[in-house]
Amino acid sequence: MINVMRDVMKKLDAPMKYDAKMGKLDAMPMLEFSVDMSAAMPAGGAPGMAPPAKLFGPDGKLTTYMVAVDKQTVVASYVNQETARKAVERYRQGGKALHSDPEVAKTSALLPKDAQMRGYLSPHGLIAFIKGVMTNMGAPFGQMIPDVPETPPIGMAARIAPAGVAADLVIPGEVLEAIGGLQGGGPR
Repeated sequence: MINVMRDVMKKLDAPMKYDAKMGKLDAMPMLEFSVDMSAAMPAGGAPGMAPPAKLFGPDGKLTTYMVAVDKQTVVASYVNQETARKAVERYRQGGKALHSDPEVAKTSALLPKDAQMRGYLSPHGLIAFIKGVMTNMGAPFGQMIPDVPETPPIGMAARIAPAGVAADLVIPGEVLEAIGGLQGGGPR
C-alpha cells in the first residue's frame, strides 16, 4: 500500500516525497516511513518563523517508525529509532494503558463494541501540540491560540464487513462545550 502511495505521488509530481522501507529494530519487524517536507516548505521557512529544520530535522524529513511488538501490537514513534525503542520498552513494562484512562473510557463506551480499530484524539493535547510547534518555530501567533480544557477525547472506530468498512465518529458533549466556550473568551 505504501509503495502504491509513493508511486502515485511520483506520478502527480507532488512536492512532498515519500519513502518506505522494511527493517528490524532489535529483531522486531519495523516499517520506516519518511516524508521529505523540504520541497514543500519555502527556503528558510515562512516569514517570521524558524526554519523547517527545527520541525522536521536537518534533512527536512518527518520519519515514523512502526514496530511490530507482537502479533496484535504495533508501536509507532517519530524522530528516530531510539524513540521507537523507548516506546516499545514502555509498552513492555506495562505503562499506563490507554483503556485504563477514565476520560478514554467515557468515549470508548460510546463507540461500537464490535469495532476492530479504535482511535482517540485529545482536543486539549492537539491544541497544546500545535501551540508548542508554532511557538518553537517562532510564530508570533502561537501563544494567541487559546488553551482547550481537558475533556474526554474524540473517538473514532471502524470495522471491516463483507459489504465494506463501517466507520463511526464520536464527539462527547464535553468537547463541544469546551470548544464552544472558547468563542466567548474561555471555557464555560
